[in-house]
Amino acid sequence: MSVFSQFTAGVPGYPIFTEAYTSSVTWVAGISGWYQFYVIGAGGSGAGSGRANNNVNAASGGGAGGSALKTAYITSGATVVITLGAGGTGPTGDTNTTSNGVSGSITTVVGGGVSITCNAGSGGWAAYGATSVAIGGNATGGDFNWAGGGSGIATGAGATGTSTGGGAIGVFGSGTTSQAATASGGGGAGTGGNDSTVTTGGGGYVYNKYRGDLFALFPSGSFGALEQGGAMGNVTTVAGLVFDGRGGVSGVNTTGGFGAGGGSGNTGGTSAFGGGGGGGSSSSAATGGRGGYGGGGGGAACGTGGSAGSWTAGSGGTSFVQISYLGT
Repeated sequence: MSVFSQFTAGVPGYPIFTEAYTSSVTWVAGISGWYQFYVIGAGGSGAGSGRANNNVNAASGGGAGGSALKTAYITSGATVVITLGAGGTGPTGDTNTTSNGVSGSITTVVGGGVSITCNAGSGGWAAYGATSVAIGGNATGGDFNWAGGGSGIATGAGATGTSTGGGAIGVFGSGTTSQAATASGGGGAGTGGNDSTVTTGGGGYVYNKYRGDLFALFPSGSFGALEQGGAMGNVTTVAGLVFDGRGGVSGVNTTGGFGAGGGSGNTGGTSAFGGGGGGGSSSSAATGGRGGYGGGGGGAACGTGGSAGSWTAGSGGTSFVQISYLGT
C-alpha cells in the first residue's frame, strides 16, 4: 500500500487522503463519508512466434485491462473486498514453436454498496503471416467504465519477424490500442496515445491536477500530448521525485516513462505505469517488454534465427486500485 496524502492534505481540490493498493486486501472504512474508487484491471501477455521452416512469422502484443471510477457513501466499519487480478504471464519458446498470449485475471471490488468488475485484457496472437489482435478488457459497476486498449496487427516480413507492442489503459478514459507493424517490432501504446514512429512507445498523459487522485500529483499534460504521446512526453520533478513520461525509443532507451509505452528492440522496453510493453524482434533471441503497472498489455516477441533461436513474450501488467476519501 502507498499513501499519497502527504502531498495532498490541506490542498484545495484534493481528497483528504488517498491510498493505492497493488495486492488483494479487505479494506475497512475508518470514517463515514464519500469515497472514490478508481480500479484498473490486469493486462494480457504478448504472444510469441519462431520462424519454423523459414515461415514469415508474427506475434501481437496483449490487451490492457478495463477500468472504472465509482463514488459511494460508505459508513465507518464497512468492509470492501478487493481482489486484484494478475497480468498474463508471457510464454516462452524457440525457433520451432509459436504460442498465443495469456489473458490476465479478473479484478473485483465488492462491499459497502460498491460492486465493480474490471476484466483483464486478452493475450496476443501468433501467426505465420498476419495476426489477429488482442482485445482490451471492459468494466462494469462504476459510475464510469472504460475499455482498455488492444494491440495492433503484426504482419510478418523478413528474417526477424514482426511483433507489436501491448495496449495501454486510459487515464479516466478509454485505453489506447498499439500501432500495427509490418516489419521488426512495434512500440507499446501510451496512456497519452501513440507516437508518430511505429517503433517508439506512446507517451504518458496526466489527466488533471485538480481531480484529487494519484495522477493529480503531477501537472496536467506534463507527460505527453493526449493525441500524439511518444516523444511529446517530458521529464517532470515533483517533491523531489522525477517522473519521465516519454515513450521508449527503439535502439536508444526502450524503457517508457510514467504512463508511457516501451519502445521496440531485440528486447522490447517496459512501461513504468499503465502503458504497453514494446515488441521484441530479433534474428536470434527476442524478448517482449512487460506491460506497465496497472494493466498495460505485454509486448510480443519473435525469435526467428536458426536452430538456436528463442523468444520470450512480455507479461501483462498487474491490476491496481486507488481509494480516495472525499469528505462527509
